Amino acid sequence: MRKSVLLIDDDEDEHQLFAHYLSSYDPTILIKSAFDGNHALGLLLIFKPNYIFLDINMPGMRGLEVLKRLKSMEIINEIPVFIFSTNRQLDIKPEALKFGAKMYFEKPLYAEGYKKIFDFLFKL
Repeated sequence: MRKSVLLIDDDEDEHQLFAHYLSSYDPTILIKSAFDGNHALGLLLIFKPNYIFLDINMPGMRGLEVLKRLKSMEIINEIPVFIFSTNRQLDIKPEALKFGAKMYFEKPLYAEGYKKIFDFLFKL
């Protein structure tokens, strides 16, 4: 079965980087994008990815609110959600894990950082 990923992030450049590095890592993985929480919640009614990467700092519905809503939706609450953010506030990470995130990844600056994240997740 083909693996799939949903990236929820308001930064279009981040979507391009993420898609580039993930496609380079494994071109068979299907990548979908949502640029805000409402778009993501609507998309998840018709698309069920294997993994969700979620940014914390988004306008409108912030990442933790999106996470809470994802985990309250029975049809998708078992999908692993990984926080993928530049936010380095110490209190955000435990809060995200408390609300159901599987792990908190800081957005990498270089290709090698993306590769390490993908190795960790897709070699499971």
